[in-house]
Amino acid sequence: MRGILNFYKPIKKTSAEIVDFFRKSYNKKVGHGGTLDPLAEGVLIILFDEYTKDQNEIKEMEKEYLATLELGKVSETFDSEGPIVKVNFEKIPKEDEIIETMQKFRGVIEQVPPIYSAVKIKGKPAYKYAREGKEIILKSRKVLVKKIELVSYNWPYVVFNIVSSAGFYVRSFAHDFGKAIGTGAYLAKLLRKRVGPFTVEKSLTLEDFQKNFLEAKIRLYGRVQGVGMRNFIKNLADSFKIVGYAKNLPDGTVEVILQGKENLIEKIIDQFKFAPSLSSITKIDIVFQKPDPVYRVFSTI
Repeated sequence: MRGILNFYKPIKKTSAEIVDFFRKSYNKKVGHGGTLDPLAEGVLIILFDEYTKDQNEIKEMEKEYLATLELGKVSETFDSEGPIVKVNFEKIPKEDEIIETMQKFRGVIEQVPPIYSAVKIKGKPAYKYAREGKEIILKSRKVLVKKIELVSYNWPYVVFNIVSSAGFYVRSFAHDFGKAIGTGAYLAKLLRKRVGPFTVEKSLTLEDFQKNFLEAKIRLYGRVQGVGMRNFIKNLADSFKIVGYAKNLPDGTVEVILQGKENLIEKIIDQFKFAPSLSSITKIDIVFQKPDPVYRVFSTI
């Protein structure tokens, strides 16, 4: 494995456990593009070797979430890890009240991170102080909610689709929304649908790795058009029985999709250094992701 991996983190696995798994599996330097809480699932970007230098850039990309809140209860951790306590409230809110309250969380808002979070205090994560029973105070910060939509409301559960800037805590949003609506709330379920251009639909699961049919989306930069590059790649793909395509893009680069067994894809990428003599590859971007759609042959476009 090399480049960037769009991975689907399952529930109850920590981001650190996933990073450690890939580090041990491939014996490589591994980083990530922003953690997900253990009880959340969805897009977790894994980076290998020299691509780890891009992790801060990926962490700053906008995120998209599908968040399920349970109203009428609050949680010390702001999520289902708990402990969870019932709240006394006056009345069950109607859908128009949910929508009206939701509007208050659109745009630039002030938000305090959960005390059970990885925010550093004197170099130590806040959650470690919290678990030691030490009282800590985290400062509020400005975050941007670019888009928030009500997906469904069926008491006591309300589901929102949220597009936000980096640094936005969905758990804090759930807690703050509960206070604003007057019933209390905690984050019952969270799916991260997207990190920048990396979508959940293209995220590889552990089961995908077991099946060993992956996709590498590659961008070649340099003198790569009109020098036999696409035919060179097609010959390689055909020899290794790899499907996909190679096509010229308007910006002068070549986009390559390779679908098949991971080790065979890796062998093709290794052969790029023997590209046609008139070519000159100055940079290669590689993203491993779910093969969808699946191609039947390798073609040049």
